[in-house]
Amino acid sequence: IPFLPESLWARLLVKCEQYSMVLNRRGGCAGSLNELTRDWALLVFSGQPFLLRRDEVSHEVVMLVRDAYPTAVAKQVAQLASDVCAEWMSELRVRLFVAVEGERFELREAECSLRERRPIHHSRTKRELTRADFAPWVPPDTESAYDVFIGYRQESESTLAQLLYHDLSARTVGQDGRQLRVFLDRERLQMGKRCDLG
Repeated sequence: IPFLPESLWARLLVKCEQYSMVLNRRGGCAGSLNELTRDWALLVFSGQPFLLRRDEVSHEVVMLVRDAYPTAVAKQVAQLASDVCAEWMSELRVRLFVAVEGERFELREAECSLRERRPIHHSRTKRELTRADFAPWVPPDTESAYDVFIGYRQESESTLAQLLYHDLSARTVGQDGRQLRVFLDRERLQMGKRCDLG
């Protein structure tokens, strides 16, 4: 979020805390595992700790995730931020960036370019980046199918479906620790793209 008013930051922290509490209750934990301050928050989603902090210079939210598969948590925080923006300041857009060799790339664009086999070049080194350079943010190319498909009623079950998606996406399978690939329309389908390519 390139421009982040103080009130949106506070609302994002509240939204993240509420989401975390729902996940923690489902996991059998009664209280909050989170630590919140005015400028940063240490949060836990499905047992995965991460830090959110407000960067006063760039006016962005910075997220630090030390996990083998951080994408599901990062995308969930981005979705919560989008929900806050839609409710309180609809002209703002949320974009998720990842750092690769000191350069920032928008994750959704990088995923799309890699999926469509379009080259991505590092602006300083001019080197063509590969899928491996974006690990662990972009799953390996060997995953061509989904392990789980989540179908739900839009009106009454969308929150539950989102929670299930987040929980399952954080899990790994097999001896190699491959991240479980979960299909949820809200996460996988892209506007203007064929649904069978989502």
